Amino acid sequence: MNVWDDGDVGKAKAFAARNKVTYLVLIDEGEKVFRAYTKSLRIPTNAVINRDGEVVYLAAGFDEKGLRNAVEEALKQ
Repeated sequence: MNVWDDGDVGKAKAFAARNKVTYLVLIDEGEKVFRAYTKSLRIPTNAVINRDGEVVYLAAGFDEKGLRNAVEEALKQ
């Protein structure tokens, strides 16, 4: 999710292309979703939300193993 580009889709697309992002990038204009799910303003913040809309993983920084495990568990539910 793109948070701090004031809804500028062009900046988000350029970042995604430059960094070879292969997943969907959402624009969070006004940081509404980011603030609803996080108490931290650290970037990156990773969240996994299950099919019921519950946050099952939330961590500031990047922990590949923790994030991967959380996604795998959420997909099993």
